[in-house]
Amino acid sequence: MDFAKLQAENQALKARLSQLENVESERDVLLEALKEKDQRIQFLTDQLRNLNRNCYGPSSEKVDPHQLLLEFAEGEEPTPAHALEAPDAEEELKSGIGKKKRRPLRGRKPVPKDLPRERVVYEIPEQQRTCTCCGDPMQPFGEEITEELEAIPASLVVIEHVRTKYSCKQ
Repeated sequence: MDFAKLQAENQALKARLSQLENVESERDVLLEALKEKDQRIQFLTDQLRNLNRNCYGPSSEKVDPHQLLLEFAEGEEPTPAHALEAPDAEEELKSGIGKKKRRPLRGRKPVPKDLPRERVVYEIPEQQRTCTCCGDPMQPFGEEITEELEAIPASLVVIEHVRTKYSCKQ
């Protein structure tokens, strides 16, 4: 080989080397940008998960049936978990295929009947129990009961607020 060919080949190799160095530096820049985008995606995914948990997460008012099994008061028997389940749960399991799905019930679940209850009765004064049209005393005809679940430390008590309803016999 002659000297001129070697110099030309050397120049071509140097040009190729500079191209490879440029490609390598460009690759490093792209990898860094990709890493930043991955971090941003992870941050946004975490933020979305937290927002969904806050919007659609479990409500703080729900009572966990297993929490009612805790023995707060001395000498009380714990309620078995199967007693706390809805009575129609077994029927739903036994139901055949092809039946219509029941829509979930709306509203609050009833307070368990086995919890101790404290009754608070609100009566109207005697002078307000007379009928405005005939003046006769009104007789009670029903009650309006509102249940309030109160958490007393180490126990749960249901307080029933009772308002007696009165009406005239005429």
